[in-house]
Amino acid sequence: MPANILQRHIGTNRCFFLSLTFCGITSLSVVYVKGYAGSLVLHVLVDIGEAGYYAGTP
Repeated sequence: MPANILQRHIGTNRCFFLSLTFCGITSLSVVYVKGYAGSLVLHVLVDIGEAGYYAGTP
């Protein structure tokens, strides 16, 4: 639901762009992860970025 609220305020195109950019940057940062805890944090951040793809209908 928070993706819907963000989408109403900044627009669909910008919301999708921000979600795609955030997910891409966190996916590329796998190179710098050291250890299991860092991997878990990065996985959560990627999931947060992907959550914007599944926004419900406004």
